[in-house]
Amino acid sequence: MNSVEAIIYLCKCAVNEQKADPDRIADADLDAVYSFAEKHMLAAAVGLALADAGVQTPKFRQAVAMAKRKTVVLNSERAAVCQALNQAGVWHMPLKGSVLKDWYPQFGMRESADIDLLFDPQREADVKAIMIAQGYEVQSYGDGHHDVYFKKPLTNMQMHVALFGPGYPEALNAYFGDVKTRLVPKAESEFAFTPDDFYLYFVAHAWDHFEKGGTGLRTVLDTYVMLRHLTLDMDAVSAACAQLGIGAFEEKNRTLAMHLFGDGALTDADREMLNYMLGSGAHGTLQNAVRSKVRRYGGGPAGKIKYIFKRLFLPMGTIRRHYPTFYKYKILIPFLPFYRLARGGVQRTLSELKALKHK
Repeated sequence: MNSVEAIIYLCKCAVNEQKADPDRIADADLDAVYSFAEKHMLAAAVGLALADAGVQTPKFRQAVAMAKRKTVVLNSERAAVCQALNQAGVWHMPLKGSVLKDWYPQFGMRESADIDLLFDPQREADVKAIMIAQGYEVQSYGDGHHDVYFKKPLTNMQMHVALFGPGYPEALNAYFGDVKTRLVPKAESEFAFTPDDFYLYFVAHAWDHFEKGGTGLRTVLDTYVMLRHLTLDMDAVSAACAQLGIGAFEEKNRTLAMHLFGDGALTDADREMLNYMLGSGAHGTLQNAVRSKVRRYGGGPAGKIKYIFKRLFLPMGTIRRHYPTFYKYKILIPFLPFYRLARGGVQRTLSELKALKHK
């Protein structure tokens, strides 16, 4: 059994609460399995399945311990922040992995990088003060659709004033822009998605990553866990996905999830999507991002030229969101490409050029 087959088999055992057969993975290179699983943020899930089968390695043991520790810390921090928001009367809602992790069979099985919360955009300044009072450093504020805060040793909080925003398809902004009217009230000032909207937001977010740079195997596993946990009106979901322009992705991703971690043989379409995801890692790759944009710009030499032009000359809306100093002092804009090169690094630029060359 090769590394990829072992990871898929062990993740399938983990989420279905089945004991893995040690004989099936006896010839797997566990160092290679760990390396690949780590790239897809699945080391804890694989480690738990291995431990349940009586197989232990130091790397996987540490991965499980770290995932559990981080989950404890993130749960504690999320509770403290939500309590402070409740006391201040700021409506809010946990998003994505901070909810989804609790639907996995074992504590710590689903690794998380950060905590995402949607909150009342009218209270952004108040939330900033709350986060600072909670001991967080401001890493990004008023720049895009979420503010970013960090608290040592490992807590990243992304506080969303909107679910999407400028630069995203208008259909997504229109549908999720008024999502507050569809939220389900919970305790105090906390809200929750309806099951359909939770799934739709997850799929839309995954689609965005898939299109821009790729998304990994954890997305497929998350999808499988969601489909088992949520009761969805699939007719309504399919209609909404078609309206949002993500219908083809949703169907392919859902089918792959059920075939890979449930029952059923993989189709050619499944394998094509799976291979792309396996090469993407948890957060996508620069090569995928470049190739995706070139295709979006028409492909071929013309697509490459358009890609280079758009990388060099940013629209004013992007400059306002990401480079506010240059937007304020517009005389500096001719120097922005040099600033971006210095900040992004020569290596990234060379990697982009390499990706363009091999498109």
